[in-house]
Amino acid sequence: HPGSRRGKSVLKCLACGYTTSDRNHMERHQRTHTGERPYKCDHCDKMFSQKENLLQHVHIHTGERPFQCHLCPMDFTQQSTLTHHLRGHRRRAALADD
Repeated sequence: HPGSRRGKSVLKCLACGYTTSDRNHMERHQRTHTGERPYKCDHCDKMFSQKENLLQHVHIHTGERPFQCHLCPMDFTQQSTLTHHLRGHRRRAALADD
């Protein structure tokens, strides 16, 4: 029926029209408009709007590098940096095939 998906009501952001049926997703989304950053790093003054981003950031302070390349010995603090690194492996492999 209108306004619901699988029995869940759809929440709509009044600022931009974003929709979701998950209240937590909407709360997190709202921070993009309000600028609220409720998650503070215990090691420095940096603050984050999402807990996941804080958890990734803390790796910088702890030295933890949980994202390991399966093609070489390098490891990284963030998944996105590993992904970028792997693109380099693919580019070099493609050049070698030419």
